[in-house]
Order: sequence, then C-alpha cells, then structure tokens
Amino acid sequence: MSGRRAGVKSILKAALSLLQAGVPSNTLAHLLTRLAPPARAPHEAIRDRGVAEGGQSCPHCGRFFGRPVDLGRHLRTHTGEKPFACPHCAFRSAQSGNVYRHIKMKHPEFLAVPPP
Repeated sequence: MSGRRAGVKSILKAALSLLQAGVPSNTLAHLLTRLAPPARAPHEAIRDRGVAEGGQSCPHCGRFFGRPVDLGRHLRTHTGEKPFACPHCAFRSAQSGNVYRHIKMKHPEFLAVPPP
C-alpha cells in the first residue's frame, strides 16, 4: 500500500473511532480537515512541470500548458479560429483530426483505398 493510502486509511480509522466515541460530526469534520494532508490536483502537477520546463498560461483564462503546441490549440477555443478546412465542402475545424474524421464520415469516397 502506498504511503498516501496508508495515511488516509489511518485517518479514516481515527475518524470512525471518534464517531463511535460520540464526537459531534461537525467537530469531526473540522478535525479531519486539519489531519488530512492537502490533496494535489492533477492540474497542479502539470502546471509545476510546465513551469520547470518553461510552459505558458493562457492570457484569456489562465489555464497552464507545458507545451506551446497545446497552448496554441487551446487559444483557438477562445478566438473561434478554424484553420483546417474540408477540401470537399464548407466544413471547417479548429483541429485537423476533426477534419479527417469528417471526411471519413461524410466523404468516404475520397479516402485512399489501400491495395488488396
């Protein structure tokens, strides 16, 4: 069992024994917030790694990205830019993979057929 899991398990055991001893639940909740180690959200680890590697944050919403390509893709959600276009119709997308999926679904006759 990992160290964090063992710590949580011991805290839960202590909480159960306090409940059984008649400690009011609001007091118990206050004690648990003092005993439990602060949880790290996954995005904090990503932000910290990005800072160490020279990442950047979005000027619109502050979301942090460790790689410039990820920030560029994210910025299109704010600007509405759709630089990728279907060559067969008026469909446009902010991500090239969406155009590829669109062609597979709407224009399958234009996909290259692999040799037998």
